[in-house]
Amino acid sequence: MRPVSFDLVGTYDLNRDGVVDYQDLRFLVKYAAIWNNEGASQFDLNQDGTIDMQDGEVWRREAWPYSAGDVNLDGAFDDADLEMLARESTIDTDADADWQHGDFDGDGKFTTSDLVLAMSGGLGLDGDSRLTRIRQG
Repeated sequence: MRPVSFDLVGTYDLNRDGVVDYQDLRFLVKYAAIWNNEGASQFDLNQDGTIDMQDGEVWRREAWPYSAGDVNLDGAFDDADLEMLARESTIDTDADADWQHGDFDGDGKFTTSDLVLAMSGGLGLDGDSRLTRIRQG
């Protein structure tokens, strides 16, 4: 796991536990309605006047060094991540999920929306990946 700079902790450590991690994204999304009602502007990361999923996108882009889909936190979304997701899949069930189990938008569930988010960033497969070899037969 890559270290997070101290500057980011002040802005993006939303749950104030001293660490910038998935729990901050989850904290933001889970309590967005409360933050809106309370006028908690520190959680309005894109400064549009509303705390919503777009603020989660800002958090992922600015604070989280991993792309959606990178469940093993090695810095790349690739076939190793897809294998992990397939092995531990709870997609479109009511089971709780975290980043390592496919929740890339912070709503606490692994859904097709999370897969779309991951795939929209692109699957980083080199020419010798296992999936490439499977496709080529």
